[in-house]
Amino acid sequence: MRAHWIRRLYPDTLVLELDDPVPQGDPEDVSRAYAEHLRSRYDGPPVTHVFSSEEYGARFARELRAEHIPVDPERRRLPVSATLVRSNPFAFRHYLGPGVYRSLVVKVCFVGPESTGKTTLAEAVAERHGTVWMLEYGREPFELERGALVFGDLLRPLCQ
Repeated sequence: MRAHWIRRLYPDTLVLELDDPVPQGDPEDVSRAYAEHLRSRYDGPPVTHVFSSEEYGARFARELRAEHIPVDPERRRLPVSATLVRSNPFAFRHYLGPGVYRSLVVKVCFVGPESTGKTTLAEAVAERHGTVWMLEYGREPFELERGALVFGDLLRPLCQ
């Protein structure tokens, strides 16, 4: 998923994706395994620089015989990490590209006739999970069309 995001955000960038499971164990061994995996999959020019905010970046760069460039390791400029984003994508959405944010958001849709509690349920579920909800989409078109809706009415944007 991350490789897909980077390819979409930076289409002219070569993205090398290491698709094997994350090795476990001693951090030095893990860095070595990743470096070996990279070398086995990539036959281009040598990797000369590794940019990271994580402590493992220096070990990985050393294994590749590359220069490690630390990027805000104290998280002063960007006080966020992937772990924080995954814990609450909504709270950290301003750090994410729109496509990245959309792919992290779980969307729930309640369907049913009028006055069955969909709005109440949506509000309660959002509150329970510390996120947002929106009013039902169909009410405004329903009222505009005086209850005579067809499927196409739900496809047109409400705001022009």
